[in-house]
Amino acid sequence: MGALRSILLRCALPAALLAGCQESLFRDQQTPYTVPEETLRELAPADLAYAQYGPPVPLEEAIEAYHDLKVPKEMWIMENQYHPLWGIPNLGGMDCHDYVMDWLQGLFSGKRVPKKAGRIAYVGEQGDGPWSACDWEPTVKAGQAYF
Repeated sequence: MGALRSILLRCALPAALLAGCQESLFRDQQTPYTVPEETLRELAPADLAYAQYGPPVPLEEAIEAYHDLKVPKEMWIMENQYHPLWGIPNLGGMDCHDYVMDWLQGLFSGKRVPKKAGRIAYVGEQGDGPWSACDWEPTVKAGQAYF
């Protein structure tokens, strides 16, 4: 299973349904939660909030999946955090969900237009949040371990 499918099936399937994907896409597959990988790559704009030490999916897999997306996208990697991302200092003590909702509101209002090439932000533990000057170029390439 590719990195994109692995991550999105574990983390973003409910969001895909909420974004308007047809239920038949899921029903016609081998398992109830399998979606063709081509479909996942072409969904609406994506914002992936990720813990630097996220046990469900290694960081290198998350970065690979991010690069597989063919839509406007952003990825926020939270320094020194584990899953879940609730009440973390990187976001002023707030949950990542609050920031993701702000990102979505900006997207729908036209105030935030992510680029198809994407943006990866490394949000420092004592940083200024994902909209600060925290752009990051990953130090790992496809197939390399982050640790």
